[in-house]
Amino acid sequence: MENSAELLSYTLPTIADDSLVTVEFMEIPKYIICISITGTGEGTINAFVNGNETPIVAGSIIVNNHDVVELIATPFDEYNNATWTVLSGANEVGENSVRLTDVVSDINATVKFGVAELITVEAYTRSLDAEPAKGNISVKAGYGTDLETLNAVGTPIKMTKGKTVEFTAIPSISESGYMVEKWVINGEIYENLSNTISLVPETNIKAEVYFEPIVGFTIPTSGENYTITIVEKIPDDVSFEGNKIRKNGTLIFSVSPADGYYLKELEIFGVNCLNGANKQTKDGGIVSAVEDNGVYTITVEKITKDIECTITAVKPVITITSPTNGTITVSYVGDLTITNGEEVPVGTELTLKAVANSGYQLSSWGYFASGKSGSLIKLIVPHGDFTISATFVSSPPVSGPIPIIVKYTIDTFASIGGSISPESATVDVGGSQLFSIIPEKGYEISDVLVNGKSIGAVSSYTFTNIQKNSSIEAVFSKSFIPDSSTQINFNDVDDDDWFSESVRFVVGLGLFKGTSEDGFSPNLSMTRGMFVTALGRLYEYMNDLGLDQSEGLSFNDVPLNMYYSPSVKWASGNGIISGYENGEFRPDEPITREQIVAIIHRFAIYAGLDTSSTSDLDDFSDGDGVSSWALEAMRWAVDLGIIGGRADGTIDPQGLAQRAEVAAIIHRFLLTL
Repeated sequence: MENSAELLSYTLPTIADDSLVTVEFMEIPKYIICISITGTGEGTINAFVNGNETPIVAGSIIVNNHDVVELIATPFDEYNNATWTVLSGANEVGENSVRLTDVVSDINATVKFGVAELITVEAYTRSLDAEPAKGNISVKAGYGTDLETLNAVGTPIKMTKGKTVEFTAIPSISESGYMVEKWVINGEIYENLSNTISLVPETNIKAEVYFEPIVGFTIPTSGENYTITIVEKIPDDVSFEGNKIRKNGTLIFSVSPADGYYLKELEIFGVNCLNGANKQTKDGGIVSAVEDNGVYTITVEKITKDIECTITAVKPVITITSPTNGTITVSYVGDLTITNGEEVPVGTELTLKAVANSGYQLSSWGYFASGKSGSLIKLIVPHGDFTISATFVSSPPVSGPIPIIVKYTIDTFASIGGSISPESATVDVGGSQLFSIIPEKGYEISDVLVNGKSIGAVSSYTFTNIQKNSSIEAVFSKSFIPDSSTQINFNDVDDDDWFSESVRFVVGLGLFKGTSEDGFSPNLSMTRGMFVTALGRLYEYMNDLGLDQSEGLSFNDVPLNMYYSPSVKWASGNGIISGYENGEFRPDEPITREQIVAIIHRFAIYAGLDTSSTSDLDDFSDGDGVSSWALEAMRWAVDLGIIGGRADGTIDPQGLAQRAEVAAIIHRFLLTL
């Protein structure tokens, strides 16, 4: 029989003859675990072997084969921290500990003790007059969602940098009640009117909150043949009797026409939203609108009075011109004939028939039917009034045998994001036909295929000497060109800053927003919730859709009403992000460089992008410090130039990423597409 290692028993199969069993004993192998201490901080180390504390002698311990070892670093105080690095054999690496569950070789373990940087936190309630402030304020601080009360109200308190600070305003309920009028952070107005704001400050922070009496403004409700749905109130922590939005708040709502209807009028504060209004400031608020298949999503910011709206929903009216030398008939649903000036429901399929008088033939269709060919065609009723016409011409004289005219059809196919004109064509043999490729706003031509063969991203193509039925297909892709109408004037982003172009790029695409009306806070740490929100906005931009409000919790620390909830739900459901073992996502925790790269890499895989590029990390002094779960993503990102090293020659995988860095990383990623 074959030798078997480390077996305390052996079962012989069915015995049919004499057998010989040999047992060989050997000394249990021993291994050395070397423990090194680096860094400028202070702390102690304890070692446990199979649950029993073992003394560390001359920076090492000796263990037996398959022992379980746990090394625990204890920082001197709360202002010190510890980070473990193990070259091999580590199964579980925690914040202050490392666990080796099956030792089978010598191992080198290094703990780095660091000294935390301190900042001050202070909070105050204010009043614009001599009266006492109409409310109170509380402060909490900590990591992730593990926050504890910080006694920083009215006095500066020192705190470890990197923690989340949560300021909560508590408006007075006296008289008719009060609400937040404004937050002032470090002397600048902070564009957030919520009772609670959370920040991860990089420097000393001073928060001041002002209160004002509760004022609410009436918001629109559904009307005849249309439905208004409230999408979001920002903030939504002020209670009203009736359907209202707080003063200077933001309201997002959708206007949906009833089945078969379209919105003929849609004005908010005098802004015509049917033209896709973009940030038009009017008396009463700032209005913007986005249309999707006849449904309009309206955003009104900084509301200062009852929302004024004019909304009319009607069925489209068809105009059928009276052609000479022929007739047009239009029918639908069981051959019901439609006459000029009738209302027709949106989305209805119409059948159009052109009949020429004797001696004449159909030349072409016009208006909404333009580009169609043949005497019998079909159309879908659009979101709006439309006109149909046809032109008839004299038939050529017939002498002798009637020649057989051979015609060929050219079919067109256009992806989302554009169209081909005409939509199809019927051409005589040997003839020619020009097609124009037309991208919609926000899209660009990615490729054009003629009879299945790519001819590149051309804007037009002419078929010549046509001898067969053919096809032309246009593929459009989202154009990553920032909206030129978006005004970006941040007082903390100068033109000569290394990140200025990236900031303007991501803000122009709507992926990032300023932290205030005129501030971007480029040096502020990016949190996990912020980053996934930016990635969700990128997904929305690339696919021209909006993420649904999340239903059901994806993580136990992600409430349904937070700004990042829909993006976290989407990313979690598609394998782009994962949480911690305790079921938390920790949205308010600062995100690290390797976490960012890993999430972008998973997003690229989800989007079907090529992720085969790779590079070694030997050029970075800490390249071997990248976590195993992020290693493939980091190699890919370095090879494509999505992320680079620090000035000191490190890749700094566990380092925190500032908003400016993340803007640059996303900008570089999009440039690779």
